[in-house]
Amino acid sequence: MKTCPNRHSVHDHLEYCEECGSRVESTPTRLFQPAPPPPPQQQVQLWTCSHCHTQQGLSRYCEACGEPNPRHPEYADEPTDEIEQQYRAPEPPPPPPMATARITVTATADRAFFDRMQSHDGPDAGTLMFPAVYPPRTFTLERPQIFIGRRSRSRGIEPDIDLSGAPEDSGVSHAHAAIINAEGRWCVVDVGSSNGTYLNMAPEPIPANTPTLLNHGDRIHLGAWTTLTVSFG
Repeated sequence: MKTCPNRHSVHDHLEYCEECGSRVESTPTRLFQPAPPPPPQQQVQLWTCSHCHTQQGLSRYCEACGEPNPRHPEYADEPTDEIEQQYRAPEPPPPPPMATARITVTATADRAFFDRMQSHDGPDAGTLMFPAVYPPRTFTLERPQIFIGRRSRSRGIEPDIDLSGAPEDSGVSHAHAAIINAEGRWCVVDVGSSNGTYLNMAPEPIPANTPTLLNHGDRIHLGAWTTLTVSFG
């Protein structure tokens, strides 16, 4: 079918419109519209990750490090700072401050501890004597590590709490124990003594080379009759 200038339908073999007599061109009128031209090619949107500086397409997360893309349409209504804080890994907490508070240690001769050690009937039990006089010795220190033992110049051992001198407890090793700060708490450590280190008259010594928590007023027993009473502050 063709169409005349007055938009009347005309059969293809006719040259004039049967209704108005207008001449009709020989080229038939198409009854369909041509396909629209393809839309112009859209430019790929790129963004650069603020964390690793990798440039990439408009993805929700960085393909290299997983950082969220604050310009992604899904985050259009959210503040950028909140988005980054939501997906950023939390920072580890700062380490606790090293305790440098004053610690006071008082050394005394402990008869109850001596009697208990004698009851074990060790190889030196018959040779050890409880001192008739042993004035208390007090050590006040402000440091994170305090070593306990008996001085030995030949071995270069100079403990902070030196238990050498008369009357001397020969059961105390030259390098016997230490009071240390472990994550903000005071602990006692047996550093490999010969006779062990006891806490508050416990029946068994504390494990060697393992920090054991100390509290104010705790008593550390070592050697044959030496007791150290710990005070904080």
